[in-house]
Amino acid sequence: MKLTTQSMIRIAISTALIAVGAQLKIPSPLSGYFTLQLPMVIITSIILGKRDGFLAVGTYLLGGLLGIPWFAAGGGIGYVLKPTFGFLLSFLSVSLCSAYGSKDNKTIPSLVFATIGTLSVWVIGMLYYTGINIMYLGKTGSYIAALVSILSLDLVLDLALTYFSVVTGLRVKKHLGA
Repeated sequence: MKLTTQSMIRIAISTALIAVGAQLKIPSPLSGYFTLQLPMVIITSIILGKRDGFLAVGTYLLGGLLGIPWFAAGGGIGYVLKPTFGFLLSFLSVSLCSAYGSKDNKTIPSLVFATIGTLSVWVIGMLYYTGINIMYLGKTGSYIAALVSILSLDLVLDLALTYFSVVTGLRVKKHLGA
């Protein structure tokens, strides 16, 4: 369980890749934009494994909450009150699912578990989004209608990116001998 220098360097590089993914924003007609954070989380977690992948995502979240402006819309402790923070928080489950599914370097289990992780982003993210909007911001409205409109395109894009990320992560892992 001891962290080696090599593990710490891999975690730091992976954290940086996730941060870069947050800055790569792709326009979306329904939600405004989506980023490449999710693919970076999947790829780095496949390569690093459960512990180090989880630590990379945790470092990314902690750094952002401490004020490093590497989230898509900045950083700081106040970010926990943004409705979209639940999507970031769910990256921890994505990391664990992706790493667990890829432990034997097989494509199908990796795809299944990474897809479960991606779906957890939507479940956790939308629950957090709704909770913050209702309890903190005092907004009431039809979140079901918003969910359906967002899911129609963005979920399909996330699932396509999940497939791409798993294939990429497994190939890189094979070449690194990880």
